[in-house]
Parts: sequence; structure tokens; C-alpha cells
Amino acid sequence: MEYLETINNWLDEHREELKNDLITLAAVPSVRSAPAPHAPFGEKCAEVLVTASQLFERDGYRCEMYADDGYLLAFKGDNDGKTIGVFGHADVVPPDGEWLLAPPFPPTEMNGYLIGRGVDDNKAGVTASMYAARAISECCIPLKSRLMFFIGTNEESGMADVSAFVRDRKHPTVSITPDSGFPVSVGEKGILRFMVKSDKAFKDILYMGGGNAYNIVLCECRVELKYSDALDAELRNLCGDDTRISIARDGDRIIMNATGISKHASSPDGSLNAASLAASYLSKCESICSGDREIMSFLEHVLCCNYAAGLGLEDVDPNFGRTTFVNGIVDCEDGRIVLGFDVRYGTAFDSKRTEQDVIGYFTSRGWTIARGELNNRPGYMKAEDDIYVKELLRVYREFTGNSEAKTFLMSGGTYSRMVPNAYSVGGQCGGGPGLGLPAGHGGCHQPDESVFIDGVVKAAKIHAQMLIALDRLINN
Repeated sequence: MEYLETINNWLDEHREELKNDLITLAAVPSVRSAPAPHAPFGEKCAEVLVTASQLFERDGYRCEMYADDGYLLAFKGDNDGKTIGVFGHADVVPPDGEWLLAPPFPPTEMNGYLIGRGVDDNKAGVTASMYAARAISECCIPLKSRLMFFIGTNEESGMADVSAFVRDRKHPTVSITPDSGFPVSVGEKGILRFMVKSDKAFKDILYMGGGNAYNIVLCECRVELKYSDALDAELRNLCGDDTRISIARDGDRIIMNATGISKHASSPDGSLNAASLAASYLSKCESICSGDREIMSFLEHVLCCNYAAGLGLEDVDPNFGRTTFVNGIVDCEDGRIVLGFDVRYGTAFDSKRTEQDVIGYFTSRGWTIARGELNNRPGYMKAEDDIYVKELLRVYREFTGNSEAKTFLMSGGTYSRMVPNAYSVGGQCGGGPGLGLPAGHGGCHQPDESVFIDGVVKAAKIHAQMLIALDRLINN
């Protein structure tokens, strides 16, 4: 493998710099918030683009800021030939849940790991690929292609950033998206996101809410109810010693807090929806009116399974597996409950038919689309004999010595679904000894999100070889 030792040595020598740049990016709490001038996804998302541009400019890139669309482009190399793109995102999901080891911002270093929101998804991938390109440049390894980095800030909540790029700019010849796993993904599920609102108003339940991202299994839910001695006593008796539930009085209200287990919506096994947990008790509580109990019974029914079993839509794609059906947002409007869902389905299913079946289940039971929120993006599959797939797989196999490594399909959604000739690869490679965290902690979109620093360095080494190989391939 060409230049392998030179690049590996350079990246080992610059491990601390890579780590510090990752910390710099992850220190910005780039969660989507209210739009502001030149900041369509909030001021912190705009700030992280400025931070990223400073890192790229330090390394000799020419940067173009598209602030009104929420993305940054960074270029290096001649403008006349082919272009290799690297698509990463610097927005993060909210840091919900109880963080046990460290606060979500800024990152904390511990036992060879970084802990903090975004250190894995996707700032590790951004930093690894940035250092891969820097290693190539500083080791004087010639590339005929121009490099173009796209850093977006709306990947987690709609991909309007990359949609604007595809609409307005010429796309690269070939691109990698360091936001999945190794060696290379050849397909992604379709993603349907929507909000629905009940036509029935609460009477005794004054408020129910939790979560603010579609793509995280709801892990915290707060319920406020009209206080009565009978209701307080019954709830405490029903919940017993369930440590996942807390009940307290606040003036004329009872406050019920339910704690579940968060997971990324693409892989919800092992999660627990906090609203479903709360509803399982409230549906049995005779001290609240029958109408409220009926709504809670419906919630318990539809939220009990992350695979749409409650809807009778438990579909299985022969390639992608089961359709996932995840609730990440609960809220109230005008006394009526609002639910936000993330549904991921395989390419064997027609996207419009899936949408009609899922939405139809709710509308036929008196629910309506809320806040105009409905977004449906079909999935895709690439051919195994695609020349870029074969080349990226070859590089990974040669680098790792694992001749049995195979491509894979994924339930997550990346920029690769939006950009022609884009291929999703890993943002880290290999883990460390672990941090001893309980279930529901440590992964992307979970509390105590963490990344093994040496795994990010290894990913950078692989990215460097992939960029060199793609340059040779498109200029051959």
C-alpha cells in the first residue's frame, strides 16, 4: 500500500493535535435552535462552522461560507481537474438524559476516550478525514484531484443544508462520508419523520412532554396532573418501588417523571421509551378521567414496540431487515398531545405506500399531522460491483489485513443518500478497553457519548489511503 508507513507515522506523531482539534469542534454545543440572521439552524450551529473554517484555513484551504444555507466548503488543489469530496456534519443532537461521567460540553478526556456530545457523531469523522488530508499534504504525496470538504449543520434534523448544496453547486466526482462504519456502506433505509396531534384534549393531565429530536428514543418524559389526595396516593401505589418513575407534589400539581433508555433511532434494540413507561401506569390509574386513560392506553399500545407491532405494520425487508418505528418527541398543544416519530424502512417497500400506511393508521383514529411536520426520504442501495465500492473495500482489506471484510447496509441516514457518487465509511475504527458504562450510555445519541481517540487516529489512516486510491482511480 503506497505511502502507508509515511502516513501512519505522521498521524501517530500528530495524535495530540488531532485530539485537540476534535475537542475544539466538540466544545461548541451545536444543537439546532431558533433561526437567527445568517444562522438558519441557530447561532451555535453557525458558530461551529466558523470554528471549522478556522481549522481548515490554518491548513491552507480556501473556504467558502454559505451561512444562509448552514454549510461550509473548504477547497485544496487545482480547480481544473476532478474533485474528491468529503461530507461531514458538525451539528449534534441535544444532550438529553443523565450524563454519568462528564458533562456533554466541553469534551472530557478519560482513559484514552473523549466523552461529550458530538465527539463520535460526527465530529470524529470530520476530524479524522481532515487529518487524513493534512497527512497527505504535509507528507508531500501528490494528488491530481482537488479536495472539497463539505461541513453541514442540519444533518440531524432534515438535511436542508446538503439539499441546498446539491441544488446550487456542482457535486464532486466521487465523495466519502465518514459518518457510518467500515469498510463501506452500500445502502441506507428510507426515513419517514412526522408529527401527529390527537383530536382529544386532556382533562386531568395538564401537560406531557419530553425529547426534542426525532432520531433518539425518548428517554425522559414529564407529566403534570391536577393534584388530589386520591390521585397522589393511587399513583404512588401503582408505581411502587419502580426507580424509573418519580412522583412529587408541586403546589396544585403532581409531577411524574419517567426515565427510559435512549438509543439512536436506527438501532433501537435495548431502548425504553419513557412516554410508553409513563403511559403504562397512567392508563391504569382510575383517579384520572376515562378519556385521559384512553389516550394513555393508545400511547402505551403504539409506543410499546420500536418495530410498529402496535400498528400492525411490522414489515421485514429481505436486505435491510425490520422497519423501525421510534418516538423521540412528546409535547402538548392546546391541551392535546403531540407525538413525533422516526420510521426507517427498507428499499423493498414503496416510500409513498409506507407513508400512507403509517399516517393512515393515525388519521383513521382521529389524529392529524401537526405543525406541518412530514418528511419522507427514500433509501438506496448501490451495486456490489460499483467501481468505487470495490476500491474502498480493497483499501480497507489491505490496510487491516482482513480479507473477509464485507460491505454492509445501514439503518442510519447520512449525506450519502443526497449526493451522487458518495459512499459512507467509518469515523472511527476499533475501540478501547471501555468506560464501564451501563446500558443506554456511551453511544452516539446517548448520554456519555464517547469515542476512543486511537480509533479516530486509525480511521484517519484509512481515510488517507482511501483518498489516495480514489484519486488514482478517477484520474487513471
